[in-house]
Amino acid sequence: MALMMPHFLQGDFDRAVSVGRRAVELNPGFTTTYKGYLATLGHLRRDAEAARVRTRLLALEPGFCVRNALERSPMTRQADLDLYAEGLRRGGLPES
Repeated sequence: MALMMPHFLQGDFDRAVSVGRRAVELNPGFTTTYKGYLATLGHLRRDAEAARVRTRLLALEPGFCVRNALERSPMTRQADLDLYAEGLRRGGLPES
């Protein structure tokens, strides 16, 4: 996760997806990784893969939504939060 987010925030979504996919494989129970991975897939409009990631995330953390993501995020820059939230929305995560 720590390696994925710098790529995500720099707009290198292809690299972020690659790192995110590997991170999920290594630790499939760590929900934080799914969140950044889903946001990245949303920006890339990879809807089928985003649906699989979203389903797994919500199975691990039922009721998770964009509002929760923003409340829990350690990011402080508004531009970063906006990028993250928009990716989650595009990835199909409910607003609240």
